[in-house]
Amino acid sequence: MKYYFKQFIKENYSSKSDGYLFILWAVIKNIGKENRLHQSIKKELEKLDIDNFNFDKKKEISSRIVNRMKASPEKASGKDYSGLKSIQIKNFKGFGELSEQDRGTYIALNANKNIFFAPNGGGKTSFCEAFEYALTGDVKEAKRRGVNKKDYITRNGKKEEISLQFIDSQLELKKLDEHDKQFFQQCFIEKNRLQEFSLLGSKDTGVKEKDVIAILLGLTDLDELISSFAQSTSFNVLRNDIQDKIKQLESDNKTNVSLLKEYSEDLLNLKKEVFKYLEEGEEVTTETINEKADKNKEKIKEYEERIKKLSENQLPELNMETLRREIVDFKSKVNEYHELQKSLQEQVEKLNLENFYSVLLEIKDISNGKCPACDTDLENVTKNPFNKAAAELEDLKEIKRVKSKFVVLENNLLDQWYSWCIDVIKNYQTCIQCYTELSNEAFNDTINVLRNKIRDHSKQSKLKFIETFKDELEIKQSELKQFNEIYTETSKKHKNVQNEVDKLQREIKGIRDKNQVLNTIKVQITSLEEKMDKVNKENEKYEKKVEKLERLKVKETKYNSLVTDVQKAYKEFYQDLLLFKVNVEKKQIDQIGDRVLKYYQYINKNDDPSEYITKIRFVLQDNNYRIQLTLNDSNIEKDAYACLSEGHLRSLGLSIMLAVAEKNNVPFLIFDDVVNAIDSDHRANILEMIFNDKFIKKTQMIITTHDRLFWERFCNLYKRYLAKKKNEDFQISNIFSYTNKGTILMQHNVGFEDKILKALEQYDIRQALIYCRIWFETLATEYCVDKEHKITGKFSKGVPSNLLKPTLESIYDVLVDNLGSNSCIQKIRKDLINWRGQNQEHHAFEENSYNFVHSKTSDEVKIVFEAVRDLADLLFTEKQIDYVESSIQELERVFRSLEAKLNNSGFITNAPITDIEEAKEQKLKAEKSLDYYETRRGKLKMFTVQQ
Repeated sequence: MKYYFKQFIKENYSSKSDGYLFILWAVIKNIGKENRLHQSIKKELEKLDIDNFNFDKKKEISSRIVNRMKASPEKASGKDYSGLKSIQIKNFKGFGELSEQDRGTYIALNANKNIFFAPNGGGKTSFCEAFEYALTGDVKEAKRRGVNKKDYITRNGKKEEISLQFIDSQLELKKLDEHDKQFFQQCFIEKNRLQEFSLLGSKDTGVKEKDVIAILLGLTDLDELISSFAQSTSFNVLRNDIQDKIKQLESDNKTNVSLLKEYSEDLLNLKKEVFKYLEEGEEVTTETINEKADKNKEKIKEYEERIKKLSENQLPELNMETLRREIVDFKSKVNEYHELQKSLQEQVEKLNLENFYSVLLEIKDISNGKCPACDTDLENVTKNPFNKAAAELEDLKEIKRVKSKFVVLENNLLDQWYSWCIDVIKNYQTCIQCYTELSNEAFNDTINVLRNKIRDHSKQSKLKFIETFKDELEIKQSELKQFNEIYTETSKKHKNVQNEVDKLQREIKGIRDKNQVLNTIKVQITSLEEKMDKVNKENEKYEKKVEKLERLKVKETKYNSLVTDVQKAYKEFYQDLLLFKVNVEKKQIDQIGDRVLKYYQYINKNDDPSEYITKIRFVLQDNNYRIQLTLNDSNIEKDAYACLSEGHLRSLGLSIMLAVAEKNNVPFLIFDDVVNAIDSDHRANILEMIFNDKFIKKTQMIITTHDRLFWERFCNLYKRYLAKKKNEDFQISNIFSYTNKGTILMQHNVGFEDKILKALEQYDIRQALIYCRIWFETLATEYCVDKEHKITGKFSKGVPSNLLKPTLESIYDVLVDNLGSNSCIQKIRKDLINWRGQNQEHHAFEENSYNFVHSKTSDEVKIVFEAVRDLADLLFTEKQIDYVESSIQELERVFRSLEAKLNNSGFITNAPITDIEEAKEQKLKAEKSLDYYETRRGKLKMFTVQQ
């Protein structure tokens, strides 16, 4: 598929739209990964990141690749290839291995014709598919069956190994490119393709009608490529959700827009309110509000300083009448003090302290309840000394109470007097400091007296002063009156200062009220601005999202444009693909009508004249080819599928494939059981055509069949037509046999000696042992027949019912009885494979004896081989002499030919070095083989003389 798609790109790249080129890119990326390639286009579109998809760069690279493809010359069909020399197969389907050291079944191929006979299950298809896998990298039957290729070809889970050698040693499998692999697909002709062609899309095969011609021409990959695309498809991957997301985002943002509008209006109103407190031209911000508030605070501070200064000059309250009343009050309290003092003194004087003392002493001496003076019981005395003492104690209690009251009064009076003096002194000092005119000598003296008195520590002196101070004030009444008048006048003047202070205080209150309003508004503005900032941040996120979505919308539009272009281009692409398929098929079938007719008439030359076809034409209908036939020289054309039988359709299919092979000059043809798809009446014609047709007879052929008659007739015809002309041994016939360890190969009607020698030369121990065993059995059986010895046998389903199949045991018994003393027989009898591991159906590959095979060494096999060869010399001396002589003649011919070739200066000068080296190698091999057979000839002559 990839090969054809690359060719399609090569022809359909220029002047195409981006949508068309995207389809090409998506398909080439996914071809071989998915069965439905139109789905891969959709998947690539679905996961496409349009921004990171550098389509221009991809187109630039693709353009260079396509230009290189166009510039590279087309390979000529067939003429660059040679035939096949050999194949060795290991762990591929029916072909296994004996051990890990075993390199598999080695099969040398005749350069002209090869035929391989085997019953069903013998390994014929595995053999042909080994060629197909090696040459094309694919196995079509695995695809037809829907089986994974690896599972289909591997044996026992082991890695397959196929070594294929071309006759031209310069050709190597690893150097084959896609063009080579595609070309080699034309070399294979299988019965399955003929069957599908003959049934034309029947439900029995599951092959659609449109596939038939492609299958027949080996263009299944191309047809699969077409089938992997839907004729019309809708890439429903447009992306239209970005605009919806934008609308949803706008809807979600409406709340923010509304809030922002509301906050803006509130902020505007607050700013209008602030304008009342700002100067003209000032911008309303929290900063300007703070500045205004700070200025107001400074003004308040300034006013407070002025108030403080004014307050410092304010006159204290000095009222002479109040002063006089306070002095009278003090004097009254002093009188009360004197009264208490007098009362206390009187009570102390009444108290008889001597009597009180005596009583106390008497009481001290009382010890037994008797009067201390007369020893009379206390209850009988006229005056109880204890009661007398109690009366004296009551007097002391009263004295104590009066004493306490006196002390409290004294302290209160002095404290109050001290405070009063301090206030008078302080107020007077304040007055004269503010207004010097208030300074009065008389009042100054009074103040000085007070100041000195409060410094006096004597309580009695202070009390005496308080008592006499009123009288002293009375003496200075005129001076005090004068002071009072001056004070009164000064107070009137001071009222103006108070008014100013009141005014300043009112100003301060107004400013503070303004600041409070400003602070409130500032808090509200700050709150609104914070809310607006939050909304603005949300709005910024919204705008970023919208911006991102807008970018995505551009990306989406670009993507949708590409999808639309791809959708439009797909129709053009699919039609171009169909046209490409038609053109490829046309190249294959163009001008092959005469060739097809030639092969068809050859195969069916014995048909009734009414079925004779005179013209074959391929007609294009709806992008598929139909085959039109003209019968019996009439002018009426008929569809091949309408007028031919199934057998004739197979013949027609084979004719088409042979015609295409001839047109492309394929170097070899591989027939996989093809003749078994053709009825037996026509097989003789196919045989004759193989050896007589100008193209086929010169083309190397590898044919498998399970038709014994066809096999034998093929061998006979080859010997008659080609073997003698080419002076080659009859080494084209092979038999496949399937064993429990895989398919093995046996050559038919060939010299066993040469085959064993060749196997030993390649260290193919298994093949050498097989031929030793078969050769020995052949010799033993032929000896028994020639000598007419009686042997036992058994009936077998594998032979006609009236024949017996002899047992190996009876044959070997005859050899022992007649030749038991011979040294070669003794050597063979020691060999477990040839003698004791007897199993007639599977030869040396019976399960128990199979292990002997890979335990042998080449030297051990050589001993067995020489013993079998000596037995052949002993039993059939003349035949062996003839064989050796013919071998020597052929080898001498080959040797002379190679010697002449190497002595040819033109060959040495012009031939590739590989050809020269190969000729030298072949000459050495021929020389070595000549030495071997000349030695054999001498030994046989001596053996004849001895006999």
